[in-house]
Amino acid sequence: MAQQSIHGFYRVWFTCVDPLTLIPTVYALIYTPEFMLEGLIPPSMALYNPLEGFFYHQLSALYAFVGIMLCGVLRVTSDIKVWRIIVAGVLLVDVSILASVLLVEC
Repeated sequence: MAQQSIHGFYRVWFTCVDPLTLIPTVYALIYTPEFMLEGLIPPSMALYNPLEGFFYHQLSALYAFVGIMLCGVLRVTSDIKVWRIIVAGVLLVDVSILASVLLVEC
């Protein structure tokens, strides 16, 4: 059976573009969590509470881990099964974030 290859667009997107977008996100969650909160939830609904800062640090750790998986693991393997699992995990995270933002706006 022929080995399936990863299309060039997906290789560039998931190993370069997507991880690069995570760098400012991780930085902002650590150093300016108020800005990130205001971007997702209207200030009339929730204000930044410094006692909840550890949530933003944990979220930044999640994004850093996703970046390592995308930038690191996907660069060293061409196994289509590994790619599918990692990209499915990223899709799950992205859909969850989108759903949470949409639910807040309703």
